[in-house]
Amino acid sequence: MGQEDISPALLERGPYGFPARWILYKRSSSTLKIGITKDEPLHYIERHSSSWGSSKNPWQVLHASAHKGDDSPGLVAIYKPKKSMFSTPRDFLINFPNGKLPDIEMRRVDASTMKKLTSPSCYEFAMPVQGGRVETFMWKKQDWGSHCEEVRAIRKEDEPPVHTGDARPPLKEGIHFSKPYTGWVLIRVGGPKRLALRPGVQHEGKGNPFPMGFAENGDEIVASYCEAQGWVNTRKIIFQFWGSGVTGELGEDFTRVASLSACVLWDDEEREREKNAAKANKAGYSGGGME
Repeated sequence: MGQEDISPALLERGPYGFPARWILYKRSSSTLKIGITKDEPLHYIERHSSSWGSSKNPWQVLHASAHKGDDSPGLVAIYKPKKSMFSTPRDFLINFPNGKLPDIEMRRVDASTMKKLTSPSCYEFAMPVQGGRVETFMWKKQDWGSHCEEVRAIRKEDEPPVHTGDARPPLKEGIHFSKPYTGWVLIRVGGPKRLALRPGVQHEGKGNPFPMGFAENGDEIVASYCEAQGWVNTRKIIFQFWGSGVTGELGEDFTRVASLSACVLWDDEEREREKNAAKANKAGYSGGGME
């Protein structure tokens, strides 16, 4: 595939060797790849399919090179620690194999007593960014009903470029039909680039007064991803950096953590779907078969 065949949005430069928008491909049960095409990956991700609840084996490891045979070092690893009385089974631990930074907890923050058994919709982690200050970031789930343009606008490989500050399309009134989508946005909680919204416009309104790249409360969105739509079943998510995320000003470690944590959130939901499908099939077989 030549560059003339690649969507312009996938050719825009991003931070630290990543494109501004990239695609996650599943090459096998143990290998994922990040790139703008499946044949020209930039990084490979080692995926351990049997490490749920293991404190020894990571779920995923982001490597420096594009191919497993290169034997390149791991840059960031994410674990899913064993469940304890103090945590939900959906908390994660971010580890830097080179010891550059201490481990970082990515903790589910919507896990009230009533929600512990439901699907997560919010994760939070804090880490040092460029310059050494510690900032808090939050992954927040978005779906078709949330009308999140930072997710909807990247749902297909050939979607046009979109950037922080672009005008947000107005919400459509009445009944409209489009293929459902799901994804997540990564919010920089209370960061220095928080948008000062005028009183009375923080809510969703017909005019959609806040621009692209910002949450309704004015916090900056620094990354988002959408589960990929289309017929290519090896293409799993489409990811985009926004604002301070795309400029690289949050640092290389953040860039890697944002990328791998997105892949892990997709993987968590994918494994849950597979587990539920297996349960449903088992229930169907045990129900007596054909009438």
